[in-house]
Amino acid sequence: DVLRKNINDIHNLSFDIVRSLVEYINAPVGAVYILNDHEKDNHFFELTAAVAYGRDRLIQKHILPGEGLVGRCVFEKATIYMVDIPKNYMKITSGLGTSNPQCLLVVPMMLNDEVLGAIELATFKKLEPYQVGFVEKIAENIASTISSVKINERTARLLKQSQEQADILSQQEEEMRQNMEEMHATQEEATKRENEMRAIVDSIWEISMVIEYDMDGKVTDVNQNTLDLIGISKEKMLGKIQGAFQIKDDETVDRDEFWRDLRTGEIKKLVQHISIGPRNIWVSEIYTPICDSAGIPYKVINIAVDITETMKNKGTGA
Repeated sequence: DVLRKNINDIHNLSFDIVRSLVEYINAPVGAVYILNDHEKDNHFFELTAAVAYGRDRLIQKHILPGEGLVGRCVFEKATIYMVDIPKNYMKITSGLGTSNPQCLLVVPMMLNDEVLGAIELATFKKLEPYQVGFVEKIAENIASTISSVKINERTARLLKQSQEQADILSQQEEEMRQNMEEMHATQEEATKRENEMRAIVDSIWEISMVIEYDMDGKVTDVNQNTLDLIGISKEKMLGKIQGAFQIKDDETVDRDEFWRDLRTGEIKKLVQHISIGPRNIWVSEIYTPICDSAGIPYKVINIAVDITETMKNKGTGA
């Protein structure tokens, strides 16, 4: 009955076993030690239940194979029955005083030649052979039950770990899903902004004069409006140095300083008076450095507006 009642809790099982045995054997003290093999390289026998042991006796709860009488019992896989107990081994205390036990029985609990624990009983009188035989016989049944309980506990522990891992995985999946949604939203926003910027750039290229320069001030691209105003082909325009058409008498800008500022990322504004054949043209320009991901300018975009009529009217006072 005891073994059937406690198939899921090793400590309750241990306590009911030792309580029932001390009552049946009429032993004032008893203890059960169970193999603790939770850690691969650290196996020991753990005191899981005790009846009527003094506080000093309960201090040693972990016993290694070969250590003391219990350790010797599990190491040799043999019953230890002693009627000549060392005086300092244990004392039995009651309300009438303290005395040493006369008899000690330590029985290994084995299943398939594997020791799963030990039973320790101490009495004031010698045990009969049938009592020792009964404890040895019941130890086999207890070992079988302990094995089942340990399997149940290990299974429950693995199920709990599996559930915890499943919960963690589910949480990670939810976080990943949220991250993917945020990334998708960010990508959509980036695409929207990119489309807006492309539309703005396309509009600028349609209505303004646009020239792209490398960081040495050479033309790398030019739109049709600029070509139409200047009146030369794109092939001839590519590679021209910035300011190539500037009328020298009107040049007031230090070109070296101008491009040093652009290379540091500074936006520059400029009004140029340029001469193309017989024509004199004034343009208002803004030079904007374009930076890479590291914040280093790698090209300059020049957006210009023809202000020739304004400058002519200004010169005539109109």
